[in-house]
Amino acid sequence: MSGHCELCGARWDEDATRCRDCGAPPRAPVPPTAPVLIGSPHTAETSPASIPMPLPAMPTAQVRERKRLPLILAAAGVGVVLVAGLVAILVSDSDEPSSPSTSAAVASLPPSRAANCGELDQLAGSWRFTTITTGARKDKRLGVREFYELEVTLEDCTARAALSKVGRDGREPFEEHKVPRAYATLSPGEGIDAFGQTATFELRNQEGDGSGHRFVFAREGDRLVGSWRHTAKRWRRQGQYGVLEGSATADPQQITPSRDTQPCAVQCVTPLDSTPLYAPADHTSLVACIDACR
Repeated sequence: MSGHCELCGARWDEDATRCRDCGAPPRAPVPPTAPVLIGSPHTAETSPASIPMPLPAMPTAQVRERKRLPLILAAAGVGVVLVAGLVAILVSDSDEPSSPSTSAAVASLPPSRAANCGELDQLAGSWRFTTITTGARKDKRLGVREFYELEVTLEDCTARAALSKVGRDGREPFEEHKVPRAYATLSPGEGIDAFGQTATFELRNQEGDGSGHRFVFAREGDRLVGSWRHTAKRWRRQGQYGVLEGSATADPQQITPSRDTQPCAVQCVTPLDSTPLYAPADHTSLVACIDACR
């Protein structure tokens, strides 16, 4: 080995192991470095950029935030689900229930009222009927017929009835402004009228003429049957009462009702002897008649 001492710069012999002047050992020779050429197949292996370098340490605060992020997202997802469920419940509770059908309404009623709803259902629709006077204070009024049209509308076990008197015996059909009309709500008959549905109609035409009538309606097969009588002053003065008969398609002028073809209870409340009706405090004989019908 030949060269100069790094410490004192003296030249030493080729075979010397130490500097003859200062005694220092020689420096180990540095191996030559091969140049790195762009495009060389060894560039990726020998380039400093290809050597993996350790990532810089992440600050502790960022590490905590990264750990908390999944928890925050999970909590947010649960919150969305809970809010959506709550909204669905509130919307469901706020919905207005649909108006129940007549059959649903009947199912929730006591047996007695449910049975009455069934009777009202039988009367719903359009009817044309005739009345005839079978009892009166004066015999000359017996046998007089009057002609009517009835419309019964049923909703939730409530029957609304519209009644028109369109004519009577010995007269031409009433002109429109002469037709007495009235509206009433049907209700279960009580006492001697318990065989049907009853209502009082204050019939008046456009000129204000007319009178009050109390009807009890029942259905027998396709027939509308029942009883009727005047009310108020007309009842006290004339005392007319009788039976009625009709159907959905009848021509009232072609019907002549007969007491004999009426149900037993109707015959009882339209007696040939009118005395029990004119003394309402004593219906003993009428009640006994109705009891006998059962």
